[in-house]
Amino acid sequence: MSHLDPHRDPGTGLTIRSMVESDIDSVMMIASLLPTAPQWSRGAYETAISADGIPKRIALAAEYSGELKGFVIARFLYSLAEIETLGVDVSAQRNGIGTSLLVAALDELRLAGVDEVELEVRPSNERAWRLYERIGFSEVGRRRGYYREPVEDAILLRLGLARQAFPQGLKPR
Repeated sequence: MSHLDPHRDPGTGLTIRSMVESDIDSVMMIASLLPTAPQWSRGAYETAISADGIPKRIALAAEYSGELKGFVIARFLYSLAEIETLGVDVSAQRNGIGTSLLVAALDELRLAGVDEVELEVRPSNERAWRLYERIGFSEVGRRRGYYREPVEDAILLRLGLARQAFPQGLKPR
């Protein structure tokens, strides 16, 4: 479980903080409306925010005007992490929330001693793919037929945190 002190961006009013149990219903609602998001059970989210889970996880929520607008969950073991899921409410997309969540998660992972971060993305999810490339992720492989409904390959992306210099304007806090 992440122990991020809430960070409020005075320019946007967006607050990034650790996800808590009372966020789960909103997170599940956001995910249910995103066709490319994994549809986790309540138990999976409870495990993700649990302090004693193995592998360890970082689970962050983005809040705007008191409403949950997005989330990110990453798991890590030693120096390797995987971004498991990242979602932004459809009504709040294209406002930098996904970028803010991803940068905050990468910052937390770096503080936890992670050197490399991996994730999978659908080739059809061009918006997400562009975000990951802008942050510095590079394609390292493909997983054939990885996704279902519809069946689609996964593009495997990787980012080295130890040597990563974030692009201008995307530097973690």
